[in-house]
Amino acid sequence: RMAPDTPKPLSQKTPPPPDSLSTAWTAPASFITPAPDSPMAFASDPLALCLAQWATAIGADRDIEESRRPFMYLPFMHSESAAIHELALTLFAPFPLNYEFELKHKAIIDRFGRYPHRNAILERPSSEEELAFLQTPGSSF
Repeated sequence: RMAPDTPKPLSQKTPPPPDSLSTAWTAPASFITPAPDSPMAFASDPLALCLAQWATAIGADRDIEESRRPFMYLPFMHSESAAIHELALTLFAPFPLNYEFELKHKAIIDRFGRYPHRNAILERPSSEEELAFLQTPGSSF
C-alpha cells in the first residue's frame, strides 16, 4: 500500500478533463516555434512522442475532440522509427487526409530509415540515393 502522499506512477494517473488535456497539448505550439532550419526544430521530438505514446496508452486521446486527435498523433508521424509508423497507420486510419500523409511519411522511413530532409539541418551525411530523392518533385511536404 502506498502512502497517501506518494505520487502515482504515470500508468495509474487519471488523465485531466478533456478541455485541459487538449489545451495542455496544443498550447506549447502557439508560443514555441523554433526555426525550421535549426536542429532545435527536432529537439523536443522524443519528448513529444513519449507524451503521445503515454496519452494513447491510457486512452486520453479518446477524451479529446475527434478533430483534434490528429494533432496529438503528429509525433508518431514525425518519428524516424519504422515500428512507430506501424502504430501511426492505426492511429491515423480514421482520418483519411492525415492517413495519406502518414503513408507518405512511412514510405520515406521504410526506404531510408530516416527523413533525408533533416540531414543537412542535423549535420548528417546524405547518401547519393537520398540526395537524388530530395530532388524529385513531391519529395517534400
